[in-house]
Amino acid sequence: MRRFSTLTIPFTKNYFTSFTNTILPTEVNIIEVGPRDGLQNEKKVLSLETRKEFIERLNKTGLKNIEIGSFVNDKVIPSMKNSIELSKSLKKPLDVYYSVLVPNEKKYIEGVIGNKNIDEIVLFVSASDTFNKLNIHTDLDTAFNRFEDIILHAKLDGLKVRGSISCSLGCPFEGEIPATKIAKIIHRYLSLGVDTVDIADTIGSGTRRKIVNLLDECFSYNIPFERLTGHFHDNKDSALILVEECMKRGINTFHSSIGGLGGCPYSSTKVGNLSTEKLLYYCLNREIETNVDICEVQRISRWIRKEINQ
Repeated sequence: MRRFSTLTIPFTKNYFTSFTNTILPTEVNIIEVGPRDGLQNEKKVLSLETRKEFIERLNKTGLKNIEIGSFVNDKVIPSMKNSIELSKSLKKPLDVYYSVLVPNEKKYIEGVIGNKNIDEIVLFVSASDTFNKLNIHTDLDTAFNRFEDIILHAKLDGLKVRGSISCSLGCPFEGEIPATKIAKIIHRYLSLGVDTVDIADTIGSGTRRKIVNLLDECFSYNIPFERLTGHFHDNKDSALILVEECMKRGINTFHSSIGGLGGCPYSSTKVGNLSTEKLLYYCLNREIETNVDICEVQRISRWIRKEINQ
C-alpha cells in the first residue's frame, strides 16, 4: 500500500524529555462534537429534521469545525441513524468545515465519495485492546491495515484525515494505559498520513499527572504538538486542567460539546464531554480568542436540551 506521507523524523527518543511554558495561546480552535459525540449516547433519538436544525444553527455561532455525525451501523448506535442522508442535506457555509466518523472503507464509499459537504473524515481506535474488541470488533493491527485504503481514498479526494485514540488517559476495563503505547499509536497514525490526531479521555479519568506524562512522552519521541488535538470528557471539571496543560505545550485545538452533551456508549463510566460554554468562558477569562458567539451557543444549548428532554 502506498502511503502519502511519513514523519521525516525517526521514532526515537530525544535527549530532552520535557517541554512546557507558562504562556497560553492567543487563539484556540474548537471542534464542536455535539451533533455526533453529544447525541450518540442520549436515550432519545432525535429526528433527522431536528439534527439538521441543530447543525445549521451551530453554523451561525462562529464555530468553524463541526463533527456532524458518524457513519456507523444504525443498529449499534441508533442516534446516528441516517447520518449519510443528513450530511448530504445540509446547507454548509463555505467557511465551516464538517467532519464525520468513518468506520470502514464501505461506509467511506457509500457516504463520503461525491459528498460535497464533507471536509474531513475521522478514523478511530482505542489504546485499550479490550475496548477495541468491544467497539470496533478487531485489534489494533487489523484496524490500521484497514485505515490504509481509507486514507488513500481520502487523500485522492482532497479531504483532511483525523485519527482518534480513545482511552488515552484510562480505560474502564484495563485501567491506565502506558504513555509509550499512546505515543506509538500517534506516530503510527502520522506515518500513514493523517493530518491530526486526537488524544481522547473517554471516561474522564485524566489528571494533570497523566496528561503531562503523555505529552512529555510525545515530545521525547519527536511528535509535533501542532498535530495533536484534545478530546476530554469532563469529570468534576477535570477537562479544563487537561486543556491548560495541552495549551502550555503548544496544542491549540480542542473538542467540546454544546451543553456538555455526550459520552461514550461503550464505557461503563458515563461522563459527558467538556461543554463548549465552559471552554468558551475559560478562554474569555484569559483573553484567548475563539471567534465564537457565546450567547448564541447558550441559546442553542438550552434549545437542544429541551428537544432531548421532551
